[in-house]
Amino acid sequence: SLEMVASAINEVEGVSAYIMTFSGAGQPYRIVVQSDETGTENAITIDTSGLTGVGDPIMVARTQTAADASLTINGIGITSGTNYLDEVLPGLSMTITEASGVPFDLLVSVDTTATVDSVTAIVDSYNEIVNFYNAQTVYDPDSGMRGDLVGETGARRVMDGLSGTISSGYGLTGIYDSLAAIGITTNTSDGTLSIDTDKLTDSLNTSFDDVMALFTSEDGPMATLRADIDGLYVDEDSGT
Repeated sequence: SLEMVASAINEVEGVSAYIMTFSGAGQPYRIVVQSDETGTENAITIDTSGLTGVGDPIMVARTQTAADASLTINGIGITSGTNYLDEVLPGLSMTITEASGVPFDLLVSVDTTATVDSVTAIVDSYNEIVNFYNAQTVYDPDSGMRGDLVGETGARRVMDGLSGTISSGYGLTGIYDSLAAIGITTNTSDGTLSIDTDKLTDSLNTSFDDVMALFTSEDGPMATLRADIDGLYVDEDSGT
């Protein structure tokens, strides 16, 4: 049966098959066979010469020829088995969606919106820790309500250390030496962080690399914060 043929084809690595129903008179079914991967290196060939049996011969029709994506960048021809090109240009990934037919300029710019969103997520995560601590250090003598961390000097020292790491200045080589310089400041009332997205965006547009240094440099606040947390909570032997 067609179902058995399609099932047998699906057992072959790299190809898949399914049965299509259409309105052709007398022969309403077709087996569609396709490669699981794109590009000329993944083209498939069907040889029916070894098939025997009673009935009409099997007819094979190619409806789509395997092809590579082809483009020219700065006069250099490039081909790819997929429409996704990674690192053809350093640090840049591209997805080809259609043929232009004519040359065009490719403008590459920093996605500051995505960067601001990522920094905001870091600030939000830090504030979750601070808010949890604040909630656990509430003490109300009238009602007798007492948080689990009330009087815990160790927890207080930890939070003071994290706050100091966040608010300190760092001797980086760029034009920004602290998180406050790019719009991230500490609220004195509760220890949470606030982020001035306009100032952060302006900083990214002025010197993207210098902003990134605050988050990626081994001598910056984020690396220092990670080291502080690892020193407090990570077991040196197990790594947990």
